[in-house]
Amino acid sequence: MPKFGLTLEQEGTNFEIIRSLAAAGEELHYDSVWLGDHFFYSEQPFLECWTTLSALACETKRIRLGTQVLCNCYRHPPLVAKMAATLDVISRGRLILGLGAGWHKREYVAYGIPFRRDGIRVSRLEEAVEIIEKMWTQPTTTFTGKHYLVKDARCEPKPIQKPHPPIWIGGNGNRILGITARHADGCNVTFGKKKIYTTGDFKKRMRILEAHCSRIGKDITDIERALSITLILGRNEGEIKKELRRAVSHFTSKPGLSLRRRISFAYHNPASALSTVMAMLGLVKPPFVIAGTPEQCVERIREFVDAGVTYFTVSFPPALKHDVVGPSLFADEVMPQIS
Repeated sequence: MPKFGLTLEQEGTNFEIIRSLAAAGEELHYDSVWLGDHFFYSEQPFLECWTTLSALACETKRIRLGTQVLCNCYRHPPLVAKMAATLDVISRGRLILGLGAGWHKREYVAYGIPFRRDGIRVSRLEEAVEIIEKMWTQPTTTFTGKHYLVKDARCEPKPIQKPHPPIWIGGNGNRILGITARHADGCNVTFGKKKIYTTGDFKKRMRILEAHCSRIGKDITDIERALSITLILGRNEGEIKKELRRAVSHFTSKPGLSLRRRISFAYHNPASALSTVMAMLGLVKPPFVIAGTPEQCVERIREFVDAGVTYFTVSFPPALKHDVVGPSLFADEVMPQIS
């Protein structure tokens, strides 16, 4: 039976709302709550991932706490290992550490962090995962790599989870999936990004992951295969169309997104731009969400379960971020039907 996590929106909100949604997620029996790792998207406030997650560790008791995903380049890997071990202790063993190579160049530039080419960021991610795992499991860690140098680093206390907290790698590129096979306990791909729109798309990526696993003698079933999805739920077509218009309008009118960037996106992604406009008119469902009644969503999610998804991290459109109706409806009428 798959597990379900609730992804919380940090942009344009405050900690009281995030805390209440995390508490609701725990009460509704979600398996986990997740926070994204960004500094900003627009002019709206954006609470920092790690600090907020640490606070939630003291505000919750059962639900697991995940990063979706922590940008490796924003923090030195030995520091991440130390921070994560501490959070695992504080939360009594509830951390899932999601890591990624990072992609949001505007944040790098704004915060004075060098933005290196894709291949270098991916290579740094692999070294970082090795360092973190060693620091969690060895008395001292010495590591000499192409990108990082660590000498006699200590990490005490160790994490509560043994042998260590789960490490999930975010992304679905070939090299990323290779790192997942070699070093990770889970992978996290996102519906609507990198052309993951169908069960067939997901299966193709999992075949690549399975090939990487086979080369090192690892069973793919040892890896949690997570899919991040955005959901819009309604009890009838009228309600669904109304919420779709709200959601698409929010995405397309995001403060701080310049006309130049909108035109550039439309030029480079004509099919997505067209479908977004059509969704605003209520003619089609946008490519970045799964929308429908609870019964329709059950059917759609079951298709992905059959395709190999073992864990869903579920978010609801930012326009609805203050609303627990969606998470409640999903928990009450969708989650119990998935097996």
